[in-house]
Amino acid sequence: MKRMSNLQSRKKQKGIGLIGVVLAVIIVGIISAVAVNQYNQQEAATNRDNLRMELLRFFGTMKENKRAYGSYAGTTNQSVYQSAKLISDMYKSTTANQFITPYTDDGLDFAPVSTATDRSGKSFTSANNYIQVTLKDVPIEMCADTVDDYIDAVVQVNVGGTRIDGIAARDTACASGTKVNVVLTNL
Repeated sequence: MKRMSNLQSRKKQKGIGLIGVVLAVIIVGIISAVAVNQYNQQEAATNRDNLRMELLRFFGTMKENKRAYGSYAGTTNQSVYQSAKLISDMYKSTTANQFITPYTDDGLDFAPVSTATDRSGKSFTSANNYIQVTLKDVPIEMCADTVDDYIDAVVQVNVGGTRIDGIAARDTACASGTKVNVVLTNL
């Protein structure tokens, strides 16, 4: 009888041991999922920050080119792609005249424009005197952060066709669709 009681006790212990292992595996799985998610979010933020630094460097280099050539006339995806100093090779796609961003493999368009309007509503007009960069297919959940990355660094930020002049305009423009184009215009 005592022997049977010991056997039953051992079976219960094995059952508890198995439950403990299952619980440990579940806990490790949850912790791993959280860690991977946090890593992915951090990597996305780092990639967005690196692109921001690259585009701000681009705008600075383009100002030097404007001083040398008088305007931004002739600036295209092709001219930017062919230049070794305008955009780093790490952002150049293997497809000619396309640029890789954290959002898509064809994520940037470059063009000269003749008008720009700052956040206060002041308009500037002069043929090919402003440079525009379009960040294509920005996921809607990254729209507000992307706008905030550039709002104080360039003259004009648009989301789609909406000029962003404040938080309300940003929030409204960033609330539609699943992906948007963020357009940066600088002097």
